[in-house]
Amino acid sequence: MILVIILYAIFAAMTFINTSLMSSDPYPVIVGMFRSLGSGGIILIYMVLFGKQKIRDLRLSVEQWYWLVGYGILIHAFAMFGFSYGAMYASPITICFLYATAPFLTAMLLYFYSGTVLNKTKILGLLVGFIGLMPILLKTTSIHTELVISDKAWFGNLIILVTMILFCWGWILFNKLIHSCSHAVQVLNGIAMIIGGILSTGFVGFMYGNKIFEQSFSANFMQLLFFFIVFSLITYSLYAYLLQHFSPTFISFAGFLEPGFALIYGVLWFGYSIQITDILSFMILFVGLYIFYRQELAKII
Repeated sequence: MILVIILYAIFAAMTFINTSLMSSDPYPVIVGMFRSLGSGGIILIYMVLFGKQKIRDLRLSVEQWYWLVGYGILIHAFAMFGFSYGAMYASPITICFLYATAPFLTAMLLYFYSGTVLNKTKILGLLVGFIGLMPILLKTTSIHTELVISDKAWFGNLIILVTMILFCWGWILFNKLIHSCSHAVQVLNGIAMIIGGILSTGFVGFMYGNKIFEQSFSANFMQLLFFFIVFSLITYSLYAYLLQHFSPTFISFAGFLEPGFALIYGVLWFGYSIQITDILSFMILFVGLYIFYRQELAKII
């Protein structure tokens, strides 16, 4: 249980690191490129050194490659860019609240894509969950903290929401992949990260060209980027480990912890004052997630 708490504590911390990066070095495509190539490269190097046979045994069908490439593009290229781009305008606390909607967005995508049936309980939980976002999304159109000074918070929130849809779609593809083959998840993740990183490199080349070497970076850029990459590796590895010991239902339900940690970080380190709208959003979101997962949780507890 403590590892599940640590997982979402790190997820929330990564959001603040991302926001800090965008505040000092507003290069979302470059950060996404380094994040994907760095994480993927470390994973594959580790597998070459300690799991070479797993790489040699990799055999995927055309359809499975489609899922893997799609996952790499959606999450490790588009989503990595979108999350960083949105962090230039949106509050990290609001972003963490939006992250917690992943189960609802995934359910809606599956409903439209594969006709997955949503019973009345899940529809109610979904509606309550989205209602829970309204207080924190509508309380202001301007964010002023030590990390974000923006009069376009609504734009950042919109970017994050669109990115979350791409992110959830990518995980749907990856879920189809890992349930259709028995290959090591680490190898598949590493390849997907490299695919996303290569695409991001193409974006960087297209946007900056030779001027990439003329860009100036803050003194803390490499340090923040290093922690960002390390935390990315930890969360991916920890999430895979937890799936072997807890049900996906329980881990997804525990996602309500992320905005909770975001509020704590905001108060302790960034001078954020918790308002009634924050508490209201958190409580309603928790109720929405509980209703959404109530039937599955009843089988676990």
